[in-house]
Amino acid sequence: MSDLRQWIEKQIGKSFTALMEEKSGSRLVGLIQRRGPEWRKAFEHIRLHFGPVTVPDKDQHTIFVRKYCTEEALAALLADAAAHLSHRPIVAREIHNKIKVGDPSIVLQRWFGRMIGYSNEQAYRKDVPDAPYLRIIMTYRGELTSAYPAKSLQLF
Repeated sequence: MSDLRQWIEKQIGKSFTALMEEKSGSRLVGLIQRRGPEWRKAFEHIRLHFGPVTVPDKDQHTIFVRKYCTEEALAALLADAAAHLSHRPIVAREIHNKIKVGDPSIVLQRWFGRMIGYSNEQAYRKDVPDAPYLRIIMTYRGELTSAYPAKSLQLF
């Protein structure tokens, strides 16, 4: 068992950690369907990935292809990903600039088999979309914090 996993289990308990992994996808689908304040807050953050922007203290920024740059299209993409994850949820810790900080979180990932966005290298050129993964970050409380295209499964 990894040190990170042990730290998370110590913070929130072993059974809650397992429950977080097991129920995260259905929790996300419910959050999207309700479209309440949690969704609004998360959407405001996620929409930063609709185009190239400079984000202070952030060394990487990926963007979605234009097709997913509306609230409805993004909600459908997230719901599809949550309902059909291609990889087991990962218990992690909030990461800022490649440094693990903050509370326990869960990372959901889905490979789409088509390009859904541009990686950091391509984001400003927009030559060819090169990110076939969708990475979704949720807190251990089940709150959506971010979602963005990813070039690979590597978290950092």
